[in-house]
Amino acid sequence: MKSPTYLVVLVAVTAAAYAFADIHFAVGIDDLAGERYFNGELIVQGRFTWPLIAYLFNLHGYVPLVEDVIGSILIALGALLFSALFMMVSHRRFDVVASTIFSAIFVSCPLPADVLLYQSMGIAIGGCFILVALSLALTWHALTTTPVRSAVCLIGAIAAAIFAISWYESSAVVYVCAALFCLLLADEAPADNKAKNTRLHRVLRILGRGALFAGVLGVAILAESILDQAVMAQLAIEPSHRAANHPLERPVGNRHLLISWIFYYCLEGLVYAPVALLDIAFGIIIIVAIAEIPVHRSLVRVMLYLGLIAGLASITFLLRNTAEFRTAQAACLISGIAMALIYMKAANQKRTHPKLTSKRVLVPLSIACASAFCIAQVIALNQFFMTDWDRYLDEASIAQGIAHDIETAGLSEKPVVFTGDYRLMGPWRDATWARADDPRIHFLEGLHDFDRIDTTDPQYVLPLNGTGEYLSWGMKAFESQDEEFKFFAHVGCPLVQASAEQVADGRARSDGLPIWPQDGSIVDEGDYVIVHLGDTYPHRSGREAS
Repeated sequence: MKSPTYLVVLVAVTAAAYAFADIHFAVGIDDLAGERYFNGELIVQGRFTWPLIAYLFNLHGYVPLVEDVIGSILIALGALLFSALFMMVSHRRFDVVASTIFSAIFVSCPLPADVLLYQSMGIAIGGCFILVALSLALTWHALTTTPVRSAVCLIGAIAAAIFAISWYESSAVVYVCAALFCLLLADEAPADNKAKNTRLHRVLRILGRGALFAGVLGVAILAESILDQAVMAQLAIEPSHRAANHPLERPVGNRHLLISWIFYYCLEGLVYAPVALLDIAFGIIIIVAIAEIPVHRSLVRVMLYLGLIAGLASITFLLRNTAEFRTAQAACLISGIAMALIYMKAANQKRTHPKLTSKRVLVPLSIACASAFCIAQVIALNQFFMTDWDRYLDEASIAQGIAHDIETAGLSEKPVVFTGDYRLMGPWRDATWARADDPRIHFLEGLHDFDRIDTTDPQYVLPLNGTGEYLSWGMKAFESQDEEFKFFAHVGCPLVQASAEQVADGRARSDGLPIWPQDGSIVDEGDYVIVHLGDTYPHRSGREAS
């Protein structure tokens, strides 16, 4: 990819999308638990790629700016490699302009941004994109080389897929969606059109290539599962389901899962901009699939287009639970593909007499639409990161306020037990939850009894994304309050941690206590101190966390 314009656009959009997040380290869920994860938690979740990399390169600790910037660069490199892959399989029919549009949309997609809030996940997601693109490229090369080289390529493709899946399992969905688009592009490539091009031959070519892609992915998933089990057996550890990244035995029917997925990934677009943008991409792909029917007369191509959407839904059915947005990395591909398709259809438009349907009009219009879509994504992504930064400042101020009140009461030398159901109220909750009085929520409630809408809460009934408050998570994470005290230490007000017995006793004694910062919310129990939390509004004192 030697085009200066492509590289300038890719760098500019990546910077616009991630610069704020890279230089504002908002401590959130899992961010202070790196030692726990790299010392076994990732392995018991069936994820061995990150621990292996950390072991090989002697990585310890977390350097936010460095790791976050590297993560942004890797995501951009993933976009570049996917563009190169699509150019290769299409024999450059997927040209530089299509690649530029695809990459800009790919790196700025806001829907799966939830996962980027977790420690080191920018590197993980970017690394997975690179490995998936590499695996697909090697598989494709295996189709056109000698048998010996083909075998070597397939082994490399399987290895790359194994490490991608074990880094983050939703990489398998990215693989599926990218492979489907490769099949679509190759079907229209000049080299294919020069070959035997009867309808039967085209279908057989698609099925043959698809079978090879599926075989590589299937072997990789099986091998990764065997490696997981072998590592855990060798270390004599039990698998963990805390990350909800493996199929569980749940009495959930496919109809319920489908309805839940449609609500989460389609209808929620009424109240959440990133889903609305994905819905636009879905619509474009469906329209293109329908528009191609009279041209290609191929049901297989229609199924490949619809497979892009079905691929994103597949992880929901595999996990038997609606997959969170943090697993929706394939949305980056789908959105980028959709906007690139608009340009490609305009650029390949045959000459027509009406000026409004000529290339001179349609090509600039398609680029303008892609630019507007990209700008909307960048705005949504930065709003997401800024909202999380404000959440961090609010929670840091609350933690400092609690520590100040404990110190003022002369109790700073005693162990502390946190009790209650903490919720951060105010601007953060307004930005991340839909309100009960929103007419759009009433409309959704009228469509179906969706489990995701909490009709018991009089104020906030629908979380718009997967983010959450640190202080509520830290009180219960990993069956202890360790992470809570790490946060207090991080914001400059360390407290003495209570024992497990004191925590259990404190919870039993906390019923009916006022909520902090009300009088009586901090109680001296002799051997320890209870701090009772609940709905808390931010009250920054000017001592903002660094």
